[in-house]
Amino acid sequence: MGRFSEFFSRRKKFEPEGHVVSGRLAEFRLMKLTRAVAGNALVLEGIRLPDPEEGGRREIDMVIATKNEILFVEQKHWSGRFEVFEDGEFLQHRNKGGEHSHATVAHRIARKARLLEEIHRERYPDNEMSFHVLVAMTHPRLEWPEKIPKIP
Repeated sequence: MGRFSEFFSRRKKFEPEGHVVSGRLAEFRLMKLTRAVAGNALVLEGIRLPDPEEGGRREIDMVIATKNEILFVEQKHWSGRFEVFEDGEFLQHRNKGGEHSHATVAHRIARKARLLEEIHRERYPDNEMSFHVLVAMTHPRLEWPEKIPKIP
C-alpha cells in the first residue's frame, strides 16, 4: 500500500452501527424529557471524569443536581429480554437471536458514581449532599425479568 492510499485509508469515516445511533438518540430524548421536568435542578450530560486507578476517563450519561442531592443517571437502550444475577451481571437475550453478557455493567456504573462523589467530597468536604444512582432502561421492547436481585 502506498503512502497516499495509507493516509487516505486512515481518514475514512465509518458510519456508527445501528445500536450506537439508537443509543445516542435515546440519550438525547431522555435529556430533553429530563430538562422539561427538572424545575430548578441543574441537569448536565456527558460528564467526563478522570479515572486515576485504571487510567483514561469515564463518562456519566447525566447528572441531576438539586440543593440537597445529586442523581447519577446511566441510560441503557437495550432491547430483548435480560436476566440479572446477584453478582451484578446482566445477560441480554437479543430479539434477533444470540446473547450478550454485560458482566461488569453494574460495577462500572457504581465505580463512575463513586469517582464523581469522591471528587465532589474532596472539593466540598463540608457539603452534606446525598448521592443516588439511577439506571434508566429506555427501550420500549425490553422484557423485564420476574425478579431482580439486589445488585452490589
